[in-house]
This record gives sequence, structure tokens and C-alpha cells, in this order.
Amino acid sequence: MENLLYKYSKFYGFSYFQQCCFRISSPFNQNDPFEAFPSVNWMVKMRSNEGQLAGLNDEMIKDRFLSFKTRENMRKHYAAPFDDCGIISFSETNDNLLMWSHYAECHSGVVIGIDPTHQYFNRHNANHPFYGKIHRVKYRKHRVEKFDSFLEPIITKSDEWMYEKEHRYIMKIFDADRLIIETKTLDEYNQEHPYSKIIDIKSGNSNKLEISPSSHHAAKLHRKNKGNFFCDLPKEAIKYIGFGADFDPENLQKCLDIIISEWEGCEILVEKFETSLYNFELDKRTLYTNAVSSDLH
Repeated sequence: MENLLYKYSKFYGFSYFQQCCFRISSPFNQNDPFEAFPSVNWMVKMRSNEGQLAGLNDEMIKDRFLSFKTRENMRKHYAAPFDDCGIISFSETNDNLLMWSHYAECHSGVVIGIDPTHQYFNRHNANHPFYGKIHRVKYRKHRVEKFDSFLEPIITKSDEWMYEKEHRYIMKIFDADRLIIETKTLDEYNQEHPYSKIIDIKSGNSNKLEISPSSHHAAKLHRKNKGNFFCDLPKEAIKYIGFGADFDPENLQKCLDIIISEWEGCEILVEKFETSLYNFELDKRTLYTNAVSSDLH
């Protein structure tokens, strides 16, 4: 088996292990201000290659781009290719101290190991060769200047992020399994779009509602970070679960019982992380395994 990739996460409750799901992030709402904001030269080449601004040379396109002044205005007019792009981030390692602190609630969350060769993460096709697959993030000192594909700004980051050893599953948000929005968000959206209201509500309660991710409203909600898109993972794609060093001990045994029950017949390794008594590193102890391959570590 190939090496696993790991998703650091907060603990969302016991139901998380009954139906494991990953939230799909928007390129516009990452913790890096350069996300979905390519260099000026890349944007100029992209628009020039598209041929949408007929009669304008590169310098004229550049002047038009710079006239928008603010980053948000530039994004609004030139980042449309990323409107329907969704990201699920993974790391090559499961024991990075900074990753646990930044993405798993200061070591009180979990880390989920997935098999990147599982068919769930290999759903690309000839029409969309970049979507439906996992890409390794490239780390560079300088921003992308040459336009090769729309994907480059999504999988290229400053080398200061190198410690994350990130891989990204890139997908169309319309391929998500669920889209959840707050009732308040629905009311606000419908007030802003009186002639194009959200009416295709699948289920919900007084606080949260589920609508179809394939709805034409999805891209607008995604860009504004007004909705939560989720992928429901098949258990066969998950090979590893690790609990943080500060995970609530009162919840640990119940989580373990659920995992043993839900993953019956599936290959899985469950570990608990502990702070080393000697070094600035994390130790691991096995809680449960029915793994048949040592490659799961």
C-alpha cells in the first residue's frame, strides 16, 4: 500500500466516526492571503489566452487589472475560474507539532489517514483532468508568473508553508455530497437575490438547512463562505485514526468503541498521541488495529 495522507481536524462529536466527512474549503477562505490571488502577470496571461478581452494587448489588460485597486475587487473580476473549486487539504505526516496546534484544536482533535489510491480520490476524467484527484502542493520563493493551467495558483504556495507537506484533493463543489447552510444565511441570501431565491431545500431544522450542492446558488455561497460543503467518505478509504495528546480522555473510550463497531471488516489502525518525556516530539501508542499491512504507520 502507498503511504497514507493525513487530515488534521477538530473533534466534531461521536457521530463523526459513524459517518466520517471532510469539509470542502474554498480557495477564497484559506489562512493564506495569497490563495486564489495569482500574480498580476499570471492573470494577464490567463485572460490573454482566454481571448475574452479581444483588442487588448497584455499591457492594456494589466492596466485594467491594476485599476481595480483592492485585492477583493481584483479577485471579483479575475478569479472567476476558482468560483466552483473545492479543496480538501492533507499532509504527509501525522505527528507534526505545528499541524496539531493549527488544525486540530491545539492537540485536542484528531488526525484521519486516508488511502490516496482509493477510487474516491481518483474521479477525474478527460473533460476535467485536474479535478477529482490529489495534487502535491509546490512550494516556491516567487509567485507563479507563467500561465500553464488554472490549477497552478491553487497548488502553489510560499515556501514558508513547506512544513505542512501539503497535498490537495481538488474537486468541483457541485460534486460534494452535502451543502449545509444556516437558516439566517438562507434568509439573508434570499433578501439579496429576490428574483433567484433558494427554494430547493432537502431537509433541515430551525437552525440549519441542507440544499443540493448542484444548485446554481452553490458557487455564490461557496465564494462568500456562507455554506458548508461536505464529502461523505466511504470507510474503506480511511485507514488510520489518531487522537491528539490532549484529546478528552472521557470521550476516548466511547470513540474507540464506535470505531471498532463501524470499521468491522475494514482495515484500520487507531493510535493515541502523547507528548514525549524526553524530546519535543510526539509518541504514539496503539489503541486498536486490524491492519494487515505495516505500511499503515
